[in-house]
Amino acid sequence: MTIPDAIVVGPFALSFRLLIPVLSFAVASLLGWVLLRREEQLRRSVFDTLMNGVLLFFLGWKLTPVLGLLFRTPEHLLTDPFIALYIPGGRAGVVVGVLLVSVYLGVVFLRSRERLIRIIAPIALIGGTALVFTAVAGLGVEIIRTVSGDVGAGRLTAVDLEGAERSLYPDSGKPVVLNFWATWCGPCRAENEVKSRLFEVYGDEIELIGVNLIGTEAGPAAVEDYAQQWDLSFPIVLDHGRLVASAYAVRGTPTTVFINSEAKVVERVFGAMSYGQAERIIQSMLR
Repeated sequence: MTIPDAIVVGPFALSFRLLIPVLSFAVASLLGWVLLRREEQLRRSVFDTLMNGVLLFFLGWKLTPVLGLLFRTPEHLLTDPFIALYIPGGRAGVVVGVLLVSVYLGVVFLRSRERLIRIIAPIALIGGTALVFTAVAGLGVEIIRTVSGDVGAGRLTAVDLEGAERSLYPDSGKPVVLNFWATWCGPCRAENEVKSRLFEVYGDEIELIGVNLIGTEAGPAAVEDYAQQWDLSFPIVLDHGRLVASAYAVRGTPTTVFINSEAKVVERVFGAMSYGQAERIIQSMLR
């Protein structure tokens, strides 16, 4: 049995990594709503506080990378503001989100100590239940993937923008990172800065290759113009006929496949990556 990286519904693709905790939180919230159905006032207080906390966490998680991008390469964000919708928060975003929630709960405590004490137990129960559901579901997915067996990297090649054939296999002894993308893909644009930074820092230790789904593009010239516009310095190859994407069961963009020096796929990441997320995987392959 093979579990895909995402569920694709028409033009939309939902990552399992995101879908599992979201569904777990929804189920836990529903159970909490049922348990508190006889205490309307308490239920309202619990869910108002819970939703405010979730909103603050999301804002902190989302705004942190946006501000970072605005500081490092403001021209990209100003040229294409919609990439702010797709940039992942990463570890720094999680920390900022948790700090915002902590400040919010502190304010609630100072305003009404008794109210916070009453609602903290139901909120902790909902949060704990969501974590348990997420852990169990995530473990189940990993077990199924492990039982299905490791996927090896095929000896694939593709033609780059200069017309030269490039190996997509770790024949040089270096790990290979294949990033599947398209010029029309919003999350791919949000990921461009991450890939450029990774190439700048780890370009001598890994093979980072952008695999463009050329069958969805206007042509090679459009891909080349895009690469120049975004100043993409890492190698780019064109996946004619989706041969490479099919070999790695890529169902949506962006998808990044991490292949170690022994030609084993060690990780697949669906959706726009944060720099920290990609760096942790690369460092594990270099050990």
